Amino acid sequence: MPADVYGVVDLYGMAVRVTIVPLAQDPNVPNMLGIDYLDRRLAHLNLLRALAIRQFPNMYNEITEELDFPPEPSQNLSVESVPELGTLTSVPAPPNEPLRFYPRCGAHAEVINSGKTALRPDALGDFNNGVVISNRHIKSSELFEIRIDKVVDKWAGSIEIGVTTHSPFELDFPTTMTNVRSGTWMMTGTGVMHNGTTIMDNYGYNLDRLKEGDRIGVMRKENGNLNFFINGEDQGMAVPNVPPKVFAVVDLYGQAAQATILDQSDNGESTVQVDNATVNKVHSEIDMNSDLRFHHLHGRNVRILSQGQSAMRPNARGEFNDAVIMSNRPLRDDELFEIRIEEMVDRWSGSIEAGVTVIPPEEMSFPGTMTDLDHDTWMLSGSSVLTNGNTIKNGYAMDLDVLEVTQKVGIMRKADGTLHFYYNGVDQGVACSNVNPNVYAIIDLYGQCSRVSLAHSVVESKASNNGSSVQFRMKHFFSECCGKNITIKNLGSTACRQKGCLDSILFSSKPLKVGETFEVEVESVDQKWSGCLVIGLTSFLPETPPSHILPSFAVDMKSSVTWLLQATDVKRNGVVVKENYTGSVMRLEVGNTIGVQRQADNSMHIIINGEDAGVAATNIPKEDVYAIIDLCGSVESVTAVSKEPDIGEIIRAPSISSCSEASSDREEESVASQTYYSTEFHQNHGKNISLSCGNVTARRTGSYNQGITISRHPLARQQKFEVKLERLCSRWTSSIQIGVIGQSPEKFIFPVSGTSIKKNVWIISGDSLFHNTIKVQDKIGPDLNKLQTGCTVGILIDDKSCLHLLVNGIDHGIVAEDIPHHCHAVVDLYGQCEQVSIIGGDLASGGIPEEREKADFENGLKENCRLPSELSLTPRCEYQEMCRRFQTMLALPRGYFEVNPKYNKCYCDSCYKHRGDEAYNSHGEPPKEYARPLGWCKFALRLPPRVDTQRLFENCHVAYHTTDINTVRKVLDSGSLLCKGDSMIGGILSKEMLSSERLKFKDTTIDQILLSPSMKYCVSHGNIRRMEYHDVISGTTQYSQVAFQVRVQPDSYDVGPERIGANQQIDAHFDNKEIQWICKEKSVVVPYALLIKID
Repeated sequence: MPADVYGVVDLYGMAVRVTIVPLAQDPNVPNMLGIDYLDRRLAHLNLLRALAIRQFPNMYNEITEELDFPPEPSQNLSVESVPELGTLTSVPAPPNEPLRFYPRCGAHAEVINSGKTALRPDALGDFNNGVVISNRHIKSSELFEIRIDKVVDKWAGSIEIGVTTHSPFELDFPTTMTNVRSGTWMMTGTGVMHNGTTIMDNYGYNLDRLKEGDRIGVMRKENGNLNFFINGEDQGMAVPNVPPKVFAVVDLYGQAAQATILDQSDNGESTVQVDNATVNKVHSEIDMNSDLRFHHLHGRNVRILSQGQSAMRPNARGEFNDAVIMSNRPLRDDELFEIRIEEMVDRWSGSIEAGVTVIPPEEMSFPGTMTDLDHDTWMLSGSSVLTNGNTIKNGYAMDLDVLEVTQKVGIMRKADGTLHFYYNGVDQGVACSNVNPNVYAIIDLYGQCSRVSLAHSVVESKASNNGSSVQFRMKHFFSECCGKNITIKNLGSTACRQKGCLDSILFSSKPLKVGETFEVEVESVDQKWSGCLVIGLTSFLPETPPSHILPSFAVDMKSSVTWLLQATDVKRNGVVVKENYTGSVMRLEVGNTIGVQRQADNSMHIIINGEDAGVAATNIPKEDVYAIIDLCGSVESVTAVSKEPDIGEIIRAPSISSCSEASSDREEESVASQTYYSTEFHQNHGKNISLSCGNVTARRTGSYNQGITISRHPLARQQKFEVKLERLCSRWTSSIQIGVIGQSPEKFIFPVSGTSIKKNVWIISGDSLFHNTIKVQDKIGPDLNKLQTGCTVGILIDDKSCLHLLVNGIDHGIVAEDIPHHCHAVVDLYGQCEQVSIIGGDLASGGIPEEREKADFENGLKENCRLPSELSLTPRCEYQEMCRRFQTMLALPRGYFEVNPKYNKCYCDSCYKHRGDEAYNSHGEPPKEYARPLGWCKFALRLPPRVDTQRLFENCHVAYHTTDINTVRKVLDSGSLLCKGDSMIGGILSKEMLSSERLKFKDTTIDQILLSPSMKYCVSHGNIRRMEYHDVISGTTQYSQVAFQVRVQPDSYDVGPERIGANQQIDAHFDNKEIQWICKEKSVVVPYALLIKID
């Protein structure tokens, strides 16, 4: 070997970092890194040498003199007595010694404090190789517990704990303990692993969420079960049949940087002090007595309004998630956090979710939906109870997916650690137990639910002897959208004008319900200003920031319809509609009150000092209107003093289908207490079911099973649900099954038969009652298997939550009790039963007529209303099915279309002749003719809330508007036709076209929408682009077109000649000089059906 050589190191494989360690020679420097490092490694080498000599004594005799090792130990010495080995031994410590960490450990770990503490010294530089093992076996039922002393936030993952059969003096320490493939059981995150393989997911509390001061332990019990403990709480059995002689093992992985063993004597006193100190530190900064509000931190699609009293998802039709909100502080024990649903959209499936979480808002990484929270969270989704994202209970007494506007949801953690949910103030029972204290309320404005507000409405008065409850109604508040001269104070209840009289407009935070009064009290006046307060109603939507720049005075608001009382006159959009209404508003003083009320007859009333001044304005629209106030005169500040009415106090507005404008008191009370729906089957059903006749007739198309149907809406108390057997087949045995189910049909997965449903269902089959697949009672009434064609069978849930069986209109008594709220009827067309139709749907008492007429309009004419049993079945139309498949291919959101398929129509030659329709019709006021869209297939659209449906179908004219397939989604998203970017019929007119001699209309400088009462003219335009469509069912390739059927307000369009250069009459029914309509404003045109043609 040459004299000059260099040292060489290869950082190969797992080796990623090394340090040159100098060998210190100075005895006066005792603690240098080289000495410590070599001493520790030398001890390890001595241990290995001693073990090798014991097993192979002759192997080392020849080389002992050449190696620089200490003298060999005597053969009579045990390895434990070798001085150089120190505390390193080849056998476990005696059982009576305290549990400690063994000094030999992972490459990045170090054991200090006499074996009680283990750490990763360079925790910010490395994240693994931190395995430490106990110095002896843990005894049966002995708790090995550690406290986390230090956590770093650089890495993912954290501490892992478990047991292993490998001793610390023979284990080849891995980078992480979950890599060991034998004799090892570890808890990591929320799961449990055996020999590197996950054997249990979601076992207990997430170890990755533990913080400094938290405790974690492991115990092998006498029966061999392995249990883990977190902060002293047993997480339950994780693994059975663990062998007796195992070492405790801890992996200081990722965030976990240091941990200390807690002796049994420490567990009672010292650790509790650490926990209490931590808890006190966290909650000392929070005022637990402050008012509950929504926290200012929230999901990205949420807006918090009214000083934390309200929350909304502004783009509710464009976004359905990322809308999680939380309370501003933890809930006290037995404290009710209650919200009211204010607005919903009918576009999405699913709705609000509610629960509690330990995670503070400041530490919350707000998820897309609450069900994504995988730790420290207990929640209700639909009727399922979830813990850390995992379902632990189905069929809870309340189903959040069926709640509606004005209904309330409450959350309470009781002192015994149970979580309860409340429906309209009524406790629905225990949802789950062992819920941590100091939890925050958490709400997800998901899917259909778009706006909520706090509603501390019902508090049970346990001190009352008569059991009555005390009612608290939520105060009114001002919207944060206001004039720039206004300051909102007192959590949104007080508004002050800063200077001058300009820019002082105020709005109520929410639209006024029918019969609701928004009232304010005058706080201060300044007589140097003339004029008086202005008050009224507006259809303007107050947003923050406002989407439109507010004018200086309320009377100048022209962007939305506004009714105002100014001095003695009532004005509509600045125009006087009533003079000398009242003069009292001119004399308002401090302490006086003034309010505006929306009445059931669509009128506006002004209330001054509690006295109704009478009708101020009429024809207030049915859609949302807000109170509006302008502090433009002597009144400088006001405070909202009114409160939202209870549901029972709201005067119900007459519906379109009401037979008369007046209702009895008994009927109004019934309507106020619960909602009754028209009865029809839900579109989600068993795979062998076909629905027809407006979803009131169900037919099994094959086999003898897979025929389950569920009612679209839940049944109200005392509401009958009956079906008539219309077709039986003697080929099979058994027959119809009927009952109720406490699950929403939206997401239900249908089994083969009703008696196979496993959760929250009561089914009557034959003369027996089945509950969750188990027969619970025999001979409950007539045998349903013996019913003949024409017989009727039904069910009813009474006011005491008891289920009744009805056969041929006769009530055969109670068959089941304690039926939960929000149950749907379920019918199984099983065996002999092939077809049924819903009949009646009347209420047993206090009934109201079904509200069908509003949606029964077809081209302005009401369809004949006949019982389902009287309707003839329409033949199956292959063309309509092909158009439906094309509609599905367009991937348009289902929420834009009417759910009930009876509003869809096919105008192919066979369907058109089968119905006996006329080719032309007239409609509107005054009547205007239009052609039916022959050859097209119609799919009805849901109308936007802004539309006055009754006026639309009674007064408006019918026309057509063709468009490109690529623009359909844009039209549906906006709810109106496009005004730019389309040069075809149904697009815009260019200035060149408008200036031509063929078209001479006034005001030719603006874009205008083209319509026509004839589809022949629409499709004859040369710029119509068709899309090639390959139908996978028929195997044919054809061309498709789309158009919209629209309603347009009379006198809002100009009638003109064709502009395609036709040399002959385009449509025999229309003169070419009057076949085109030109409309200036898209707001007067309402699309109400999508038309599809394939040829």
